[in-house]
Amino acid sequence: SAWSAPAANFQIVSNALKELSGDVNNPVAWLDCGSADADIRATMPAAGTAGRRGVSGRASDATHVIFFYYDASVNELRIFKNNGGSFTQLGSTVAHTASANDVLKLSFSGDTINAYVNDVLKIGPETDSFNNTVTNHGVYWRDNNDTLDDFSITVPSVGQPTVKRMGGVQFGPGFAQLASGIKGG
Repeated sequence: SAWSAPAANFQIVSNALKELSGDVNNPVAWLDCGSADADIRATMPAAGTAGRRGVSGRASDATHVIFFYYDASVNELRIFKNNGGSFTQLGSTVAHTASANDVLKLSFSGDTINAYVNDVLKIGPETDSFNNTVTNHGVYWRDNNDTLDDFSITVPSVGQPTVKRMGGVQFGPGFAQLASGIKGG
C-alpha cells in the first residue's frame, strides 16, 4: 500500500526521514498493513535536542490515531490517543534520556497497548479499545528538529515485517514515496 500523509511535509535528510511542517496538526503518516495487531518500530538515529517524534498506530485519519513518542526537549516518553482533536494520555509519562540509535516500538494486541525502547517495556500494558480494528500504522512528529530511520511494521502472527523494511540506504519506494509527498491509501 502507499503512504498516507495528510498535512505533512516529509523529506529524506542525511539519509533519514524528517518532517518539515513543524507543529501542523501533529503530523502522522501511515501504511495499511492489513492487521490491527502489530509492532511498529523506528530508530532515532540521534538523541535529538528538541521536539517530538515516534511511531503511530491504528490511524483512521490524522485526528484519530494512537502515537508513542520521545520528547527530546524534556527527555520523556509518552503514549497519546488523538480522538478527533481530543488528546488523552495512555499510561504514565516516563523519564528517558535518549541515545543515538534507540529503537521505539509501539505494540498492539487486541485492546492491549505496550511501548518499548530497545525492546525494554517502558509504558504498559495499557488497555484501550480505541480504533482496535484499524490497520494503518506509521510515524508521528511534532516539531521538525529530528529524524527517524529503519521503520518496520511486524504482524506478530506472521513473525516478520509485513512491509518492506525501510532504512539506511535501503529506503526504497516506501519512505521515498512519503518524502516526495505522494499520498495514497
